[in-house]
This record gives sequence, structure tokens and C-alpha cells, in this order.
Amino acid sequence: MAHNPPDQGLVHLRTLIRISGLAAILGTLLYAVSDVLLVGVTADLADHPALQPHAALLGKMVKLAAVPKWRLVWGGLLGIFAAPLTVAGFWQMYRGLLPAGPVVALPPLLLFAWAQIVSPFLHGSHIYLGEYIQALDTLAPESQGVIAAMVERHNRILAVTLGCMLGCVAIASVLYSVLVFRGRTAFPRWLSAFNPFTVVLLWSLLSKLLPGSIRTATSGAGMNFAFLVFFGLNTLTLWRQAPVWQSAKKD
Repeated sequence: MAHNPPDQGLVHLRTLIRISGLAAILGTLLYAVSDVLLVGVTADLADHPALQPHAALLGKMVKLAAVPKWRLVWGGLLGIFAAPLTVAGFWQMYRGLLPAGPVVALPPLLLFAWAQIVSPFLHGSHIYLGEYIQALDTLAPESQGVIAAMVERHNRILAVTLGCMLGCVAIASVLYSVLVFRGRTAFPRWLSAFNPFTVVLLWSLLSKLLPGSIRTATSGAGMNFAFLVFFGLNTLTLWRQAPVWQSAKKD
């Protein structure tokens, strides 16, 4: 009995989707490591008397006063270079949503990708913020005004960027879950509960159960852990589902 040869286009598409998922998982792991290097420390204001007048301005970022220079640099750079790998995971997600139609599958892709492309600016800016804070820590009170003003402007810029990024992630997460729950995608309906926004909320609760040292080390990596779960579940789901490729090809 003759067997039809496999459609090479579908074989190549399956390979690309698998590679995209693995690349996103690797990129997210590296990004999480960079978060640990960059902000996975704690600092007590009592140990930094020069920063005490600026406690309200610095907030949680006072921890950057305790980050060694090498961690500031390599923690920032590792995240910047890892981020492009994660964008491949959103293309994979798009292929999984595509059976529902390109018009509805495209908005989550664009919103997630935009947020992730912007995120290295936010991440890498902590290198300079850390430099400002550590410089502030060495200056006499009468000489701190210029640096403190720089930190204040820097914080405003980061707040706008973070707000826009989180807004895009939240909207894209809702769109993803709605499409998956409707049942017209390549993903099972139960996966609608595990979008990046819901997973990061779950992480914020579960992380309170971790030992103190681990909780401190991973305090800045919540979003990347959420994306790690997201990409991992998507990749696992799409790995062997042949109908995905057929539906995607038809679209």
C-alpha cells in the first residue's frame, strides 16, 4: 500500500514552530537570570545613611545601592540580548491562534511583541539607575541635588514605559484567553487560564511561600517566570498536534 509523502511545507512549519518555542524558553530563562543578577538583592537604608533623605524617591530601588558593578552591567546586558529570543514565542502563539482567523490572532501578537521589544529599554535602564543611586550614596548632602533630580526624571520615564508595557501585556493576555476559551484555536480551552498576566499574579502569591533568600533573589523575575510558563505550555501543546499545521496552512 502506497504512502503519501509528508507535505514538506508542513514539516518545515512544524520545525519552525518547535524551534520558536524552544528559543523563547531559552530567552526567557536567560532574561530571568538577568533579573536575578540585576535586582535580586536587598538593601537596608540603615547601611546607606546618605540615601535616607531620599527614601521616598528611591522606594524599592534602594536595593540597587547594594548591587556590585559587575552585576549591574552583566545583569542589564544579558536581559537586553536575551529579549529578542523571546519574541519568537509570540509568533509561535500566533500560529496556534491562527485557526480562529488572522484578524483576531494578530492583535495579541502585536501587543505582546511590542511590550517585549520595549522591555529591554526598561531592563537596561536599571544599569544607569543603579549608577545614579550608588553615586548618590557617596556624596555629601549638599552635593546630592543634581543626582537626585536625575533619579527623579529617570523614575518618571520608567514609570511611563512600565505602565504602557504592562497595559499591553494585560490586554494581549485577555485577548489570548478569550480566543483560546472560545475553542477555535489549536490550544485546549484549559490553557486560557494560563496567560502571562494570570500567571504573574499567581507567582506573586506563591513566591511568598519561598524561603527568604530565594524570594529576594527572584523578586524582580516574576514577569519572566510567567512568560516561561506561558511559552512552555504553548510549546508542549503544539509540539505534536498535527491539525495545527493544517489549519494554519489553510489560513
